[in-house]
Amino acid sequence: MRYIDDFENAAKKHLPQIQGNIWIFGAEYWDFVSFCPQFAPMPLFIRSYEREDGMIENIAESAHAAANEVDEIIARIKYQGGDKVREICAEATRYLDLLYRSDEVSV
Repeated sequence: MRYIDDFENAAKKHLPQIQGNIWIFGAEYWDFVSFCPQFAPMPLFIRSYEREDGMIENIAESAHAAANEVDEIIARIKYQGGDKVREICAEATRYLDLLYRSDEVSV
């Protein structure tokens, strides 16, 4: 199993994901949990990480840049594609709009 001997470094490799979760959920901290009942010396490892606003700003910038890039690609496809492509893009855009207005989406 990977990382079995070094839980601290294993958790650090997940920092972007941890900080992304903190950003998305508006949390002040996040617990990294690793559980392996076969590893007798430490079957359960829990480490709390506090919010790192600098890393979260970088993640947010990257996420927004990626979303803008997807929007540009969709716009190009709509312009260059045929009717079927425009129809697919319109449906995808409707779903994205629902996601952006998450307070209106019921789970």
